[in-house]
Order: sequence, then C-alpha cells, then structure tokens
Amino acid sequence: MFFNEKSLPKLIIITPIVTVAILTFFISYYYINKITFFMQEESTQLIKEYVKSENAQSEAWVNKLILLFDYTNTRIDENLKVALNKRVDLAHKSATHIYEKYKNTKSKKDIKERIKDSLSQMQYNDKNYVWITDYSANNILAANKKMQGINLSTFQDADDRNIILEEIQKVRRHQEGYISTRFREGESKQILFVKDFGHYQWFFGMGLHVEYALDVLKSKLLNMVSSIPTKDNNFVAIFDTNGTLYMSASTNTSFNDDLLHSIKEQFKGEALWLSLDKDDVSFYVDYYEPFGWYVLHGYSKDFVASGITKRQKHFDREVKKEVDYITYTSFAIGFIAAMLSLFFSKRIVAIFREYKQRVQSKENDLKELNESLERRVSEEVKAHREKENMMIQQAKMAAMGDMISMIAHQWRQPLNQMSYVFMNIEGAYEYDELTQKYLDDKLKEGTQLLEFMSHTINDFRDFFRPDKEREKVYINEVLDSAISLIQKSLDVHNITLEKSFTCKTPILIYRNELVQVILNLIKNAKDVLVERAVESPIIVVELRESSNEVVIDISDNGGGVDSELVEKIFD
Repeated sequence: MFFNEKSLPKLIIITPIVTVAILTFFISYYYINKITFFMQEESTQLIKEYVKSENAQSEAWVNKLILLFDYTNTRIDENLKVALNKRVDLAHKSATHIYEKYKNTKSKKDIKERIKDSLSQMQYNDKNYVWITDYSANNILAANKKMQGINLSTFQDADDRNIILEEIQKVRRHQEGYISTRFREGESKQILFVKDFGHYQWFFGMGLHVEYALDVLKSKLLNMVSSIPTKDNNFVAIFDTNGTLYMSASTNTSFNDDLLHSIKEQFKGEALWLSLDKDDVSFYVDYYEPFGWYVLHGYSKDFVASGITKRQKHFDREVKKEVDYITYTSFAIGFIAAMLSLFFSKRIVAIFREYKQRVQSKENDLKELNESLERRVSEEVKAHREKENMMIQQAKMAAMGDMISMIAHQWRQPLNQMSYVFMNIEGAYEYDELTQKYLDDKLKEGTQLLEFMSHTINDFRDFFRPDKEREKVYINEVLDSAISLIQKSLDVHNITLEKSFTCKTPILIYRNELVQVILNLIKNAKDVLVERAVESPIIVVELRESSNEVVIDISDNGGGVDSELVEKIFD
C-alpha cells in the first residue's frame, strides 16, 4: 500500500514541503491582493478627504473675506465720525486751554489770534483742516486762505442747501453734531462734525470725504489679504471689472482677461465652484457688490496626486518586505520539517512529538502575526489622533484670534486717551505752559491708563491658565468675570446682555474651565446674532439654585440651534 512503513519517511519529507509551498503561494497571493486593495481604497479615501477638506477651506476663506469686507464697509461712516469727533475735540480742548489761560491777561483780539494760530497747525493728511466760523456765518479760519474772512450765509452746496446756516442751527440747538453734504457738483459725499466753542459765538468743524475713506479702506483690505499666508497648494485672487487686483504668489494659474470674463459670465449672483482642467485646479468664487470685487480661493489637485504616489511607493516597499518575510519563513520551516522528518522516520512516537512541536511553532507564528496587526492598528490610531490634535490646535488658534480681538477692543480707548495725554503735554511744552503740577497730573493720568491695560492683560492671562485644583467660588462672580472679557465685543455689535443672578451659595469647581464654557456660549450667541442680523439683539444670562443644584441658563433671540447641529453640540 502507498501508506506503508517504507513510504512513510518519504511522505513525512514531501508532505510538509509541498504543503508549505502551496500555503505560501496562496497566503502570499491573498495577502498581496489584500494589501493592494487596501492601498487602492486608502488612495480613493485620501482623495475624497483631500477634496472635501480643500473645498470646505476654500468656502470658509471666501466667506470670511466677504464678511470682513462687509463689516469694514458698513463701519466707514461710523469710523469717519469717530475720527472727526476726536480731531475736533482736540481742537476744542486746545482752544479752551488757550482761552482759560489768557482770558484775564490778554485782550480778546490776542486770544483769538492765538487760537487761530494753534488750530491752523492742526492738519491731517495735508488737506484736512479744522475751521472756525461764527454765528453770523463769517469764515474766521479756513483751509482755503481766499475764503478766510468771507461771510458764507448765502453759500449753497451741490444739493442747494444753505449748509453753513444748517451748521449754525446744529450748534445753537445741540452744541455739536454731524451733517452730510456735497460742497461742489461732482464731489463725493462728505461728513462734517461741528462743535460749539462756547466763546465769541464761534464753533469749530472739520469734514472728511467718504469716497476717499473707501479707497483707503480698499487698499488696506488688499494689503491685509496679501499678508495672510496660504498653503503651497492654495491660492487667493481678487479682481474687478478692470482686471486682477491681487493674486497670491502660490499659484501658477494664469488669470488672464479671457478667464476673468468667463468667470463673470458664469457667475449668476450666487457663489459657485469652477475648475480649470488644463491647470488641474478648482476654486470657489463669490462677488462682493459694494466694492465690485470677485473673491476666489482655490487649490491644485496635483498636490494630492504627488502625495498618493509617495504613499503608493511606501506601500510597495512594505508589501515586498512582507512577501520576502513569508517566503524566507516558509523555506525555513520546510527545511526544518524535512530534517526532522528524516530524523524521526524510524520512530513513530518521535513523529508525533515533532508534530506537536510544529503545531506549537504555528501558534507562535500566529501570535507574532497578531502582534504585528495590533502594532499597525496602534499606528493608524496614533495617526488619527494626530489629525484630531491638529484640528483642536486650529480651533485653539481661532479662539486665540477671538481673544486678541477682545483685547484690542479693551485697549483701543486707553490708547486713544494716552495719545491725548502726549498731545496735551506737547502742546503745553510748545507754548511754554508745562508746569510741574500739569506734568504730574498728566503722568498720573497716563499711569492709570497703563494700570488699566495691565489689569486687562492679567484678566486674559488668567483666563488661559488651566486650573490645577478646584476652588470654592461664587458662581455669579465667575459669570461676571467671563462677561467682562467679551463685553466690549458685544458693545461693538450693539448686543444687549441682561443678567439675573439669584444664587448665593459658593460651589467647589474648576473656575477657569467654567469661565471658558460660559465665554464660548456667549461668543456663539453673539456670532449667530451678528450673522443673522437680528433686530434688537439680546443675550440673557440667568443663575438660580434649588435644593441640590445650581443652574445657569444662557439664551438669545437668534432663532435657536440648527437641528442638524444638536447631536454635535457637545463635540
């Protein structure tokens, strides 16, 4: 028979070798196919994730730029009024100082001349002057020397308004105020600010052109956009009907007149996605009508192709290593099995022992394979966590940007006041009026401003410092601390914040962590109110307690949370 005592040694030698060869072939074939399939799936998924991420980033870029343009554009008149108010107030303070100093020692004529000399030196951008007019419409001090001393009671602007008489009526009734006018036909609108001097029946005034401020704003916005860094595969462009206004240096795409014309034709009033097959790029474009600007952000698809090629080469190397490992291991096992089979062919008991050892060897190989799989799974989990950490870091940077904006709101007024302190000291020195008491008062005023700014920085530094231990605090004090950090930002957007605190019991908590939660909730409410342009926006913060709990309610009139976001609200 075939399975007899003589053929058994040959079977013992041949069977393991043939079996190992067949298993090696099928295992290698299966393993290579599985790795190849995994690589293809990984490449496909990588492309999808890349395109999705780049699309979201491009849309966010364009939307943020549009929001920035709209925010700054809507504040032009307000900013002009603030600038006019500051400059005229400075002139008023300087004139008042001269009057109070010399009213008992100099004649009216001398005092008037001193005031005129002082205010004639106050000019901005070489063409914006503070002027003086009396209640009889006589031009006391004018930017145009030819107009000085002329009575302007019959002067009419481009809209046939007796603008000088309107100014006199404004200061007589309200002591100060703003007026819009076009002095001459063809000129852009000006905003005037007039303020009663209180002496000699004089009032001061200054005007600024809105169109000039708009051109300056556009230039600043283009410079701001050009200073924002972009990734190597991203590009930003802004153009109008006359051509390209800005194009980032990170793109090789040629935005010529034909392409710009094509974009304008395809644009139907809503933002859209466009692709250029010859350059292998995609970009998102939107139109900001007040400026007549087209804003686009795009990315190059070649970038992901090169990344996939690198990843494929890496997979090829790993597959070759695995195939070599399986091949060498199989040959080694076959050789050992043959030697052992020859050695124990005369002893049946030894054959069974050898069989047991081979089973144990297979178990060890399986254990090593499991360990290898666990290691690869661990590496993939680590890579996924790195991506999550990157997203968290980006969120922290966005929060940092919000905090910097809040600090800017807190510091802007103290810095302006500090500027006035310096200007008052300079004016006093120029007219030889700088006494020790006056200097000490101004230094004290400056020190108070610096202490306020330092206190503000300490508040924000404490906000970012993580709590190490819990402390027993009053929740209403924690809420007041969080509200103070964002109050300036709310005031800028005319958002009312109402408080209702009835809790009097101290609670053991991590203080700064609660401050961060409260600040994020109020900031989210503010963002929605601003985004949706809610009329009479309001945020309500309530604090109450019962027998076993303290409850904080934060609500607003922004329309509620989108139903699609409710499931992710704690993410």
